[in-house]
Amino acid sequence: MDRLAPGELAPGTETLYGLVLPRGMHVSARFPGIAHATGPLRPEDVSNYVRDRVDVKRFELGAAGTVFPAVHVEGGAPDKTYRIEVLSAGNATEVVMHDLTPLPPKVGGPAESEADKWKRAGYKPNGAPLDPMNQR
Repeated sequence: MDRLAPGELAPGTETLYGLVLPRGMHVSARFPGIAHATGPLRPEDVSNYVRDRVDVKRFELGAAGTVFPAVHVEGGAPDKTYRIEVLSAGNATEVVMHDLTPLPPKVGGPAESEADKWKRAGYKPNGAPLDPMNQR
């Protein structure tokens, strides 16, 4: 029988953009390009869970939580890029996923620049938010 290590989370049944959430996390909102999930889990444990399930080159640790600025979900669509934020929300943890995948170019129109794609998603080309004061 398999046993989980202390702080290790088991996969649940709900998903965000192909990422299977840990047991105890539930989808709280879905909008075009962004989705939220919450649950009564420790942010550190959720961050470790997410890190094990995405193709991550770097992540940022901050006072509010962990940010994975540009990742691909393992086993998910390889052409999809996401920004995942794991945030402390009082006695719970919130996971916010932003779909950063650029839209296909308009047929017959000029191609959108890389900087314009990031701006449309609300971020600078380096992955920093355009308006840091409007972030959680």
